[in-house]
Amino acid sequence: MFNLRVQPYLVGLGVLLCLGAMFSFYATSNDALEPGRKLFGLWDGLPFLLCSMGLFVGASIVWLGFFPRSMANYLLIVVSVAFPVAVIEGLALSGIIDVKKLLATESSHLGVTPMARMDTQVTSYQDIVSGWGMTSEPIEFHFRTDKAGYRNSQDRESADVYIVGDSIVLGPLVSNEETVSQQLESMINKRVMQVALIDKAPQEMQRKFAGLNLPLDDSVVLQFVFEGNDLLDSATKERPASEDNGAQNFTKYRSLLNRLLVLLQKITQPVAGEAALKSCDVDNQFVAFGWTQSSYLGLEDEIERITDSLDSFAEKIRGSGGSFAVVFVPAKIRVLGPLCDFPQKSLISDYAQQYGELRERMLSWSQQTGIPVIDLTKPLGEVAGMDLPWFYGDTHWNVLGHRIAAERIAEWLQSQDQVPD
Repeated sequence: MFNLRVQPYLVGLGVLLCLGAMFSFYATSNDALEPGRKLFGLWDGLPFLLCSMGLFVGASIVWLGFFPRSMANYLLIVVSVAFPVAVIEGLALSGIIDVKKLLATESSHLGVTPMARMDTQVTSYQDIVSGWGMTSEPIEFHFRTDKAGYRNSQDRESADVYIVGDSIVLGPLVSNEETVSQQLESMINKRVMQVALIDKAPQEMQRKFAGLNLPLDDSVVLQFVFEGNDLLDSATKERPASEDNGAQNFTKYRSLLNRLLVLLQKITQPVAGEAALKSCDVDNQFVAFGWTQSSYLGLEDEIERITDSLDSFAEKIRGSGGSFAVVFVPAKIRVLGPLCDFPQKSLISDYAQQYGELRERMLSWSQQTGIPVIDLTKPLGEVAGMDLPWFYGDTHWNVLGHRIAAERIAEWLQSQDQVPD
């Protein structure tokens, strides 16, 4: 028989805390469509966490009210669980532990890091709709890399034109021969080599290119700057965590608890709110948008950081006997926004507010420095009225987008007499 020595005041306090937590759950729930995911489709992460902690504390006090002699064992169990979690959280926030790897959420896509002499047929899915939890048809494409691990179909010691960039250049979901680099090579009948990886800031790709020690005499180096996420990549990957980075909070990228909440959100609300709020129809075709206002708002200082890096990069290229230009890639919403039929509750129907000042600042910088900027906004916009140059549910170009970019670059190279003989 249990020898209960009930402490009524503890039981009463615990019950009140439990009731308060349950009321807080009710008060903070919201089933309205909103960006992102919510826990069970009702709660944002912080309110859910606080309410859960309140319920746990209340239930614990009720337990101790009925079994006061078990307090020592109870506290031992709580500390033995909480202490290692607190230690891991502290190590994560300090950057010593990478929680993305710890929880196996690091991207596993080909092209994240150089992988030498890959030659494989890949099946993948469109990134925006997959990230939202929506189903889409599988896409098959051929993926091949050179001896340095970059996406070139041939091993070469040098090239006439080098293309430096991130995933927009690498070309997820299209085969090697359909990428901008290989389509450009066919158009100009010269050697073209891409040095591009997924999820990298422009500054990092400059360092990657420099590390290859490629001969640059009489060559042309083109660095792609993508309006979609280059400011975000520069802020999150190039700046020390100690710096104030405007809209970005490094804590949420490093926090173990935040990662666990995000994982729980994906499980409990499979389709994110953006599916309805950040999409439109273009000629009855569903189109999803991934990089919108949140990818630049508060990050305008990164523009100068990027242009400063381009100045330095251009100087090194020219000092080695090559020439340099920048290719500006507009955000998907900039090109397709004017063609959209937006739903009534859309967050992006005022599409001109969904892209920042990067394009104008880049063109102004070009005039001041004399470094050419090949702007792809107009050619992509001209073809978009007839056919989409992006995958409908992805942040990247389809084959048509790569072709339009290659044609514009080829036209510029020929008009500037920049194609080596």
